[in-house]
Amino acid sequence: MQYKIEYKIIVSVTILFLHGCVKDLSESAQNFPIIIDTLQIDKNKFDTNDYGVSSSTILYIGGETDSIEVDHSIKDLMKPPPPPPPPTSYQQNDKEFKEDSIKYEEIWNKYSQNIKNRRETSYFVLSERIDDKKGFFDTIDLEIMVDTTQKLKHDISKNQWDDYYEGYPIQIKNTSSDTIVIGYESYIPIILQAKDENDDWNPIEQIYIFSCGNGLRSVLLPPNEIVLSSKPIYQGDYKTTLRVEIGGNYSNEFSGKINLDQFKKPNY
Repeated sequence: MQYKIEYKIIVSVTILFLHGCVKDLSESAQNFPIIIDTLQIDKNKFDTNDYGVSSSTILYIGGETDSIEVDHSIKDLMKPPPPPPPPTSYQQNDKEFKEDSIKYEEIWNKYSQNIKNRRETSYFVLSERIDDKKGFFDTIDLEIMVDTTQKLKHDISKNQWDDYYEGYPIQIKNTSSDTIVIGYESYIPIILQAKDENDDWNPIEQIYIFSCGNGLRSVLLPPNEIVLSSKPIYQGDYKTTLRVEIGGNYSNEFSGKINLDQFKKPNY
């Protein structure tokens, strides 16, 4: 009889303990929107020994919502317009040149109209037109959440577009009362950090650096609005704790695996 009572107590305590653990593990994702990624493309596991370059692009920007359909085409808004037709040679006649020019004008008009009609276009402003008083991501408190219960497709930019890997969604919210600059072109400069063998936080990637700043567009994030981005799910033999950082703001911590060589910064 005593054995049965002790057994029931142990079982009850175990159930309560497990219930508490489940609640804690899912707490970071409880306010995260449902992510819908309909892109039909093969994705790879990301296993690298290199110190990386951040490749976090904008997948959604706007007001908070219960569900978000991932839009991988937002980065295409930053692509340059199509080139004009090559100059005609003396052997080409005027008719050929006119036909090429008409085709180019049609392509250009279609490109311009697409940019103009996109809702996201209003969030992009030429950097030289930014007010000096406008806040930047490193001067404002931001709310950052990483949801490891959902996955999407993450595009690695250094290998050009459309090289997809499994990734975790990341939501960044502007909790201030001001519109801020949250990124440039289609990039959000969030950095993945990991705990090393000494239990110290260190980055395992660096911010993407543009080769030329002329004509660079800033990404504006109004108060209480969000931007959705992502980070690749790294593979490796070193199990550790990770988090995302931008401008001194940090996300929730989560478990993952990397390779120790990813801590080694290159010497430029």
